[in-house]
Amino acid sequence: MKMNKKKKTSGFTLIELIVVIGIFVTAGIFIIGGFDQAIQALAVSRSKVIATAIANEKLEVIRNMPYAAVGTTTGWPHGEIPANQTINQSNFEFTVQTRVDYIDDPFDGNALGTIPGKPVDTVPNDYKKAEVSIKWNNPRADPVLLSTLVVPKGLESAASTGSLLIKVFNSSGLPVPQAILNITNNSVIPIINITNTTDNDGNLQVLSLPPSIEGYHIEATKVGYSRDSTYAIDPISLPNPVKPNLSIIEEEVTEVSFAIDSISTLNVYTVDDTCAPIPNIPLAIWGERLIGTDPDVPKYSSEPPTNDQGNLSLVDLEWDNYTLLETSADYDVAGIIPPILLNILPDTAQNTSLVLSPHTANSLRVTIKDTGTKTALTGAEAILSKTGYEETKVTGFGFFEQNDWSGGSGQEEFSDLTKYASDDGNIEAFSTPGNLTLNYTENNNNYFEDFSSNTYRDTSVTTADWDINLGQVTLEKQDGQYLPEGTAQTIKLNSNAGRITRATLTATEILNNQTINYFLSANGGSNFDPVIPGEEHIFANPGSDLLFRVVFATTDPLLTPILDDISISYLQVAYASSGELISSSFNTGTASNFGTLTWLPSSQIPESGTGSVKFQIATNNDNHTWNFVGPDGTSDTFYPSSGSAIQAAHSGNQYIRYKVFLSTEDLAYTPVISDIKIGYTSSCIPPGQVFFSNLNNDTYSLDLTLDGYEPLNTSATVNGTSQVEYFLTPL
Repeated sequence: MKMNKKKKTSGFTLIELIVVIGIFVTAGIFIIGGFDQAIQALAVSRSKVIATAIANEKLEVIRNMPYAAVGTTTGWPHGEIPANQTINQSNFEFTVQTRVDYIDDPFDGNALGTIPGKPVDTVPNDYKKAEVSIKWNNPRADPVLLSTLVVPKGLESAASTGSLLIKVFNSSGLPVPQAILNITNNSVIPIINITNTTDNDGNLQVLSLPPSIEGYHIEATKVGYSRDSTYAIDPISLPNPVKPNLSIIEEEVTEVSFAIDSISTLNVYTVDDTCAPIPNIPLAIWGERLIGTDPDVPKYSSEPPTNDQGNLSLVDLEWDNYTLLETSADYDVAGIIPPILLNILPDTAQNTSLVLSPHTANSLRVTIKDTGTKTALTGAEAILSKTGYEETKVTGFGFFEQNDWSGGSGQEEFSDLTKYASDDGNIEAFSTPGNLTLNYTENNNNYFEDFSSNTYRDTSVTTADWDINLGQVTLEKQDGQYLPEGTAQTIKLNSNAGRITRATLTATEILNNQTINYFLSANGGSNFDPVIPGEEHIFANPGSDLLFRVVFATTDPLLTPILDDISISYLQVAYASSGELISSSFNTGTASNFGTLTWLPSSQIPESGTGSVKFQIATNNDNHTWNFVGPDGTSDTFYPSSGSAIQAAHSGNQYIRYKVFLSTEDLAYTPVISDIKIGYTSSCIPPGQVFFSNLNNDTYSLDLTLDGYEPLNTSATVNGTSQVEYFLTPL
């Protein structure tokens, strides 16, 4: 049997075909790229040839001009050559800049007379140098720069002119090359208006200028640099300029120097102590550098406001020491961040925050620094005091403080200083604004005594005849006569717990022209108050144990006053055994480090028991997740004493709340809180500074202390918006 053989055919697989196509494409890209590079190089070469030809053409024209006409229309020497031209040729746009300068050849000395062995050259305009620069819009092409010397046909003439030598340097005293100088004088003919640049040594020499007394105004600057200049005398605004306009004297050289440097930016933020922006605040800023004296006229002075976001950006400041103030009638500066003089250096960007506080008639800002390093000191305690006033603040620390809760609950964000977030119903904050206590109930109770029982008779004190058979009390008889005095007193009458604050006693009595006096005690007999039957009595010393005392007296041994019964109605206040309150959320404005938790009073009455006041703290960055914890970071512990350091794990958070727990062991008594304060540091708390507001126009004692430093006891006079600075000496 014959088998059919398959015929093999040759060719490319799909993968091979893709590889081959890729090779051809890559090679094509390189070829096209090389071709493009060659075309661009050819274009650059062609444009440079054209530019060189234009420059040579311009120089040839200059060489054939009259010597007196060689100069620019806007420069010096003045002439007929345009300083700037635009020429379109062969589809290229060329910018032609021409500069002409007088040259003082050192062969015959110079205008300054600084060449050894050579005289002073009183006619220094020996010849001219013309320089033509060609630029065009091709980033790969370097400019073409050609120059030529133009010499007068005769000897240099001794014209009635003078010379000007200008030096430009920066803040470090180094020369500024290519600084732009504009020289003008409208009092000579022709009018002088020269714009030129300094050489690589920061110098510019302008020769053969017509004489003029204080007629030459000069401005020095450079792109991105500050400006320095001379100034004309103004009898009103500038009678004594520091650098007046210059004079050119015949056959003399006038020398002048200018200082310029890179401009800087100052960003000013007006905020409160929680970093919240305060918009549209008018400011005043001025520098130390003067352009005039007697009176002083600062070179820089401005009164700009911050914008709607509380920001101001000053982008053209030269290096100087500046003073910055806010001029709003509604605010005072509570602090400056950083707390240093605004020393603006060249080519820098500096941020400054003015921390503002609502304006009060009299306030005091205190800055505390190290006497050696002059750095601001954080943690220094400042106690400001006078008769009837004392306030303590700590530098570098802000405080979340609350001392009134009478506004009630329901406030999530801390805005109304008298409100809070929530409570469990067992907290009382309204009856005495400024005090936080356990809630209480008022119960009206009654006690009736008809003397038919000895149950409440205090046998250790009673000397009168408490007759349970007759149900009455009289004076005791002895040998058939009544004793002149006698007392009937009870033990504790009430069984309910609570604080007895007021009572009304009534009695059924037969006086027989003798006397009975009544007394009540609310504190177990420690204090007895005299009372009048039928009239309500408020206890000066309230307590939880009610007693009565009756004192009988007779002047007739045959007669006795008789007491048949006593009725007492009394008000008893019973406090809740425990209660808790959660504060509103306080926004520190930025990530903060929390210091101490303090409260007043720091100790409570013994009757409320140990640990009757305690706290937990919760912080976060989302203002939503609230986990209240104690000093070990768990919900099982509490801050038990005032002045406790807040657990470090809270640092770095922006929002904070406190939770206060009150409790009592005796329902007649409650712990009391009048002030809660949480200290913290943040980027909006001015370091080394404290601010006191709502003061009087007076002299205060000021005591400054900081661990590791000698204490300073001084005084501060407050008159309006005042500020003082003190230095502490290390031990």
